[in-house]
Amino acid sequence: MKNIHTIKIVLLGLVLLSGSACTVLRPIDSITNHSPALTPFPTTITRISSKIASSSIQELFYYADVVVIGRVVSKKAIVNTARNPSDLSEADSRFYSINQIYQVEFDQILKGQPPKALLVVQNQGILTLDATSTPDSKDIEAEVKRNDQITFIPLSSTKQYLLFLRILDKMNYKIGEYKSTELYAGVAEPWRFEIMLDGTIVPETLMSGLEYYFPSQPLEAAIQAMSEPFTPGQIINPYPPPPSNKMLEGTPYP
Repeated sequence: MKNIHTIKIVLLGLVLLSGSACTVLRPIDSITNHSPALTPFPTTITRISSKIASSSIQELFYYADVVVIGRVVSKKAIVNTARNPSDLSEADSRFYSINQIYQVEFDQILKGQPPKALLVVQNQGILTLDATSTPDSKDIEAEVKRNDQITFIPLSSTKQYLLFLRILDKMNYKIGEYKSTELYAGVAEPWRFEIMLDGTIVPETLMSGLEYYFPSQPLEAAIQAMSEPFTPGQIINPYPPPPSNKMLEGTPYP
């Protein structure tokens, strides 16, 4: 997998999902050339499958709008972030991108000026629609259950996190009852790290291979790394050769 220098974030949540269904309202398995890019995101971050991955703390910090240490205090609404390409204030009639909103209370701000009520969205699946269908709660619940621990890990109120976030879209339009500028999403994988009781951080991600770039380390060391200069295109951690008994899934060694 080669690093790329200029990419745009595709619509949040349009991920490749396994499996299929025979109903009109079904999980989408592959999306190409359907959804508009949101905020331009020039980066050296590597695309693995349909997700975007980073290779260093410095890179995550550089591209994040907000970096905080905090905890989830409540779950809010589920919103559809799929937008009409012609009018971002309207939902896309073809897709329903399921995003759970969590409210995060932060203990420490490391970058940016987050709002007092920090709302973090996480994609939990996507449904395709026909011209007349709208997903009901059972459709959404089934899709979320199908993807739990496969394409996403729910945020937990029992954990303390180090979070690297960016504004979902700096264009101001409504998503349900929320403004796009009020919602934050992970900047790239791994966008969140669990802070363990011994003060070390561990990336919380389902993307295999990232443990070689982000091994368990003291929180203080990660914070120190954030102060180091970073230039787009810079590779902080050289691509490590995989162990002989374990290839990096989804990241073929060049």
